[in-house]
Amino acid sequence: MSKLLFNGNNFYEIKEDIITFWGLNFNEPFSIKINNQIRKYIIKNCFHINEVCEFVDDQDYELLMLCLKYRDDFNPNDDRVFLRNRLIAIGVKKGLATIIALDAGSSQVVVSKDYVSALDLKHDVKKKVINELFNFYMGY
Repeated sequence: MSKLLFNGNNFYEIKEDIITFWGLNFNEPFSIKINNQIRKYIIKNCFHINEVCEFVDDQDYELLMLCLKYRDDFNPNDDRVFLRNRLIAIGVKKGLATIIALDAGSSQVVVSKDYVSALDLKHDVKKKVINELFNFYMGY
C-alpha cells in the first residue's frame, strides 16, 4: 500500500510547527500541526526541515501515517470521513483507516481485494473492510 505514494508525484515539507502534504495521491494539500510525538519522530529520523521532500521510502510513509493519526480537520460531510469512521469501528487503527479512506476516495488508487489482502489485519477484519469498501463504492 505505501508503495503507491512512491511514484514521484507526492511531496511534503516540514516547517517549524507545520507539515504540509500534497501530490497526485492527495485530493488536496493539507497541513498538520507538529505535536511532541511527531517532533520526536522527525528528530529521531533526521528529516530535512524547510525543504520539499518526495515520498521515497518507508520512513516518509510512516511520517504520513503518524501525522494522519493526529489529523482531525476533515470535513464531516465527506464520504471518506464516514468510511474512515466505519473502518475504525470495525477494528482498523485510525491512521490506517484514514489512509484506506483517502485511497478509496482518490481517483488514482483502486482499493480492491488485492489492496486489502496486503494490509496487516486479521482475516475477519479484512472481510469487514471489504464489505465497508463495497458499501462506500456503491454509495451506501
